[in-house]
Amino acid sequence: LAEELRGVKEEKEGLAEELAYSREEAELCLLQLHQVQEELERYFLKSRDLENQLIRQAEKLHWLRGQRELLIRMARVQGRKLREFMAVDGRIVLPALKRQCQPWWQRIARL
Repeated sequence: LAEELRGVKEEKEGLAEELAYSREEAELCLLQLHQVQEELERYFLKSRDLENQLIRQAEKLHWLRGQRELLIRMARVQGRKLREFMAVDGRIVLPALKRQCQPWWQRIARL
């Protein structure tokens, strides 16, 4: 009976040691889990920030493309207007002044 009691106590001590080891291991696993959760949260927040930044950059690119198209149209209009000018003695004059700079016989021929 005493031997059986000693065997039960030893088994109890062994189980207590296993329990302590298991608790310590569980705490370490829980700590690692929390660290992984924090890391995942950081990655998620960074991903969300990058996604928002990408959206803003796409909107900016869309706006800039619109501005580029507007500038191209304006340059075409200005190019047409510049072709309407004529150079006289190295100066640029308006088309209305073009007739005034013509010789008198060309002005009469137009009338």
